[in-house]
Parts: sequence; C-alpha cells; structure tokens
Amino acid sequence: MLLRFKLILYFIILWGSQSIFAQQFSVGGGYFMVDAQVGSNSANISNLGAYKMEYLTNFTEKFKLAISYNLIMEDIYSGDKSFGPSIGFKYYPLRNNTVYKSQIDGVSLTDILHINPFVHLGFSQRQYQSIESTYSGFLIGGGIETGWTDNIALWSELQISLLEGPNQGSATETLILFGISYFP
Repeated sequence: MLLRFKLILYFIILWGSQSIFAQQFSVGGGYFMVDAQVGSNSANISNLGAYKMEYLTNFTEKFKLAISYNLIMEDIYSGDKSFGPSIGFKYYPLRNNTVYKSQIDGVSLTDILHINPFVHLGFSQRQYQSIESTYSGFLIGGGIETGWTDNIALWSELQISLLEGPNQGSATETLILFGISYFP
C-alpha cells in the first residue's frame, strides 16, 4: 500500500514538474463599470482604475488555464476598492500561443500571430471594501492578443462578471482592459 502511494506521488510530481510552468504572465489596466443592487437599493459606478495580473498555462492545444487577480479602485486615496481572484479557461480558436518558439537541431524558429482572438469563461470572487461583503459568480469575456516580439504580446479584453452576494445582493462588473503579456 505504501509503495503504491509513493509511486502515485512520484508520477504526480513528475507530471506537475513538466506542466506547471507558466507559458504567459500578463499585466494590464483599464476601465470598469459596476452596477449593484441590494434589496431595493441600487448603485452604479464607472471610472478608470481597473487592474489585472494574470498567470496563464497551456491546458490543451487551444485552451489555457487562466488564474488572475483583479483590483478596482474608484479613487486612489479616498474611493471604494474591490479586489479578488478569478480562475477560468481561455479558448483560442487559432492556437493557444500567440508567440510560438521552437528549436530543432540548433535552429531557433519563432512564429508570431498578429491577431489571436480568445473567449474567456470562469469564476470570479470580489471583496468590496465599503460594504465589507464578498460577492462571487461567473465571468464571460473575450478579447484579442497580438504578437509584438518573440517574448511580448499586447492584448485587450472585455470581461463581464455576474456576481451575487449577501442580502440578495447582485452586481454586474464590466472590465475593459489593455495590457502586455510576457512569454518566458
């Protein structure tokens, strides 16, 4: 029994060491719109001040696992803030790597896609500072990447999160983001 456990653990570590490395790191910022409702009260706010850090790794030939952290700031010093993680998948109909590098017999080749659209589906969680509540729900989005150099791509994305929280609260968070990706 112990030998079987060690063998399974060995294969998990071996598989993880080969597939856990990120193929892409992204940072970006942009515009946000939040429409919220709790009971009979509703509010909406929009402004520049949405930020996103994202870690992506290849899952299959056309899918990437995307783990991100978003920060929304109404105002840098005095405004409301919201923050939280998202996890999901991005589907690339052309191929999952905008910048593709390969090396054969000492010859290095780089193929850069100038237009690489994607669709993003996932789950978001947000902590809203002013109301001290956590909201969570599904996100849907889409965007486009464009290769710039053999290690860098530019991207833009529209992301909509449909969130629910305590006291029959709901919020729709819309982000319009622009950023840069690094391919190690």
